[in-house]
Amino acid sequence: MKKIILVISVIITYGCIHVPEKDTAFHKKNEKSSEQYTIMHSFKDKKGNAIGIMYASMIKENIFTSLIIVGAEKTDTLYTIQQNIFSNKKGVDFKVNNNHFYGYKLELKKDDYFVTTYLQNEGRNVSDPITIEWNDLDKVFEKRNIPL
Repeated sequence: MKKIILVISVIITYGCIHVPEKDTAFHKKNEKSSEQYTIMHSFKDKKGNAIGIMYASMIKENIFTSLIIVGAEKTDTLYTIQQNIFSNKKGVDFKVNNNHFYGYKLELKKDDYFVTTYLQNEGRNVSDPITIEWNDLDKVFEKRNIPL
């Protein structure tokens, strides 16, 4: 009987002391390095349904070098930004000039889109805003093209 009480006491004590880590960051590992990604935003469609979660590898406040959006179930990659390549589930969405790459600044986050700018020369050169939005019909994030 004393052993049972001791085991239960240990379990209860461990349960009270052990606080699980929050899901605020994860590691993407490759052969050359390990980057830490931080949760930046959660996306919802116009009906309020969860679309996905944005993670970014931050170098300063609101400045990142790479980004990934995973589906709400965390099984599908919906969008990535790696150096100068923007990709979605269909493949490469578009590319930007890679000369003197510094990173991207996260300018705006909304329910179903975000706006970023491309930074060069340690952030001294800034591109026009780039809007990446959820296309509910095709179920894909993609660059918003401005009509001419």
